[in-house]
Amino acid sequence: MYITYQKLKAAGACPTQRHQFFFRFPFGAEVTVENCLKALRTDLSLGWLVEAFVDSFPLLVTYSRARSRAWRVWRIAFLVAEEECRRNVTLLSKRYYDEVMLAGGMFSPAAEQAYRLTLREFFERFVQCKIAAWDDYLYACAEASYEAVTQQEALNLGVPK
Repeated sequence: MYITYQKLKAAGACPTQRHQFFFRFPFGAEVTVENCLKALRTDLSLGWLVEAFVDSFPLLVTYSRARSRAWRVWRIAFLVAEEECRRNVTLLSKRYYDEVMLAGGMFSPAAEQAYRLTLREFFERFVQCKIAAWDDYLYACAEASYEAVTQQEALNLGVPK
């Protein structure tokens, strides 16, 4: 299916979504996984698009389940990364505190620098995990949107898919 600004307007898309679509795809766009991913990364609502162009209830249910599953996977990955970061920071902080107490409460600039660098590494790893999980979520949503729209198009054309 080829989506254009005019198709979105005719389907009742809000002005903001139409303008964002036009900014990203000025000449329209074929519905592909890659284009769906680009749309999601620019905050275009593919959920609305699917609901506007897919009228097959089984396809909408499949789409909704795929998005829900992707959301749960993202949420679990996020929580695991967050817990790992929290655990590492807690252990590191305790180790640093113990080191300072062993030194008679004196802060060592070298120990503090090592502490800060390690903290930074933990937070950077957390952010990388979070970004990777979000990218996986967006890709799963893009695939689900593509499948729903292309299968609906096949149904409209009478082509089994």
